[in-house]
Amino acid sequence: MARLIIIQGTPCSGKTTWARSQVAGKTNHVIVSPDEIRHALGDYWIPKREPLVARAEDFLLDLALRMDYVVFSDATNFDEKRVAHLRELAERHDAPVEVKKLYVPFREAVRRDANQDRRHHLGEEAIRQFYERYFPKQLAEELATPAAPAAPVQSARLVTDAEGETLWMPTADDIDNVKALSLLHYKPSDIALVLEVPDTEMRRHIATPESPVYRAYHQGRLESEQTLRARVNAMAQAGEEWAVRQVEKWDRDRLKEELGFKH
Repeated sequence: MARLIIIQGTPCSGKTTWARSQVAGKTNHVIVSPDEIRHALGDYWIPKREPLVARAEDFLLDLALRMDYVVFSDATNFDEKRVAHLRELAERHDAPVEVKKLYVPFREAVRRDANQDRRHHLGEEAIRQFYERYFPKQLAEELATPAAPAAPVQSARLVTDAEGETLWMPTADDIDNVKALSLLHYKPSDIALVLEVPDTEMRRHIATPESPVYRAYHQGRLESEQTLRARVNAMAQAGEEWAVRQVEKWDRDRLKEELGFKH
């Protein structure tokens, strides 16, 4: 069934990272992003092209909803007229609408924007104008407080949603570390502690088959199990009595599972 998720987020708040985590492994989930359209058309920001970008975005949104996709609108989406227009598009196809809000403070947005790995940079002045328009109170309060020393946090790794809860957007390094630690039989809570992420977020990802963390964790567990079984089998072949009993138990358990018996 068609559904529209409107992402409302400040610049550099992890909108695209969050959207990608939601569509991973799901063939009926798609992202429609004006930024991606701009990149596909050539240079990122050409004012003369913006009407074309808007038309292309609306076309893709309308087509995806018509074809019963779950669609994520990946943009700042704070303009009231734009949000009303998106809701009208969804109504044409009787598609429910959800709103996901992401927010990071102004200074954090500027810090993330300067990350050299970003495909495009907005610049501090453009980000300031955005906050002055949509979050003037929060901006004034933040600028009235001396800036704290910057912490070495990876860009878009941890974001805060509208309810104030921390969401974990795992990086490639995080995923590699999850697999390495699961190979060593670390529990999910211990992995969360090592990676300095909320335990609830670690468990959420491990329980979500579409998440790359789920695959990394279970791949690590399987590879560890394969290594263990190979060693036990080798010891059983060498005549170790306890290893022979263990291999026999594994064979019985496998047969029960094949025949549909519960343990």
